Amino acid sequence: MEPSEPARNGADLADVRILIIDDDNINAMLAKSVLERLGCIIQISSNPVKALEKYARDKDTIDLVLVDYFMPTMDGGATVDHLRKLNPEIKVLLFSGADEMRLRQIIRQHSIEGYLHKPLRKEEAQRIIREIFPARSEPVAST
Repeated sequence: MEPSEPARNGADLADVRILIIDDDNINAMLAKSVLERLGCIIQISSNPVKALEKYARDKDTIDLVLVDYFMPTMDGGATVDHLRKLNPEIKVLLFSGADEMRLRQIIRQHSIEGYLHKPLRKEEAQRIIREIFPARSEPVAST
């Protein structure tokens, strides 16, 4: 679960550090690929319990958690509730293929910042993450 280095070609989310928690490795790897192209630094955990342990150890190195809702060992709602106990200010996005109405219900219920649909689309991820971290998406002036 070592962090990846961001790609710099067209990247604009300057080093936002994201932990993806998803039991589906294919979806997690696809999301990682999309987010790295935006400049994000990605870590992946397929097990929510291990992800919570990692977050407890390394919370100062994680800016955003992208969490799947439907997981066998612990659902996304319980995972978010545990993350909030560790850090009430952590930014969380739900990552799911559920229908829009269900996603909105879940984010209200667990005070989640928003959601991203599976499969992850670059434009949607860019827009939502920019809303959460607006200062990091501003262009850097060249000298």
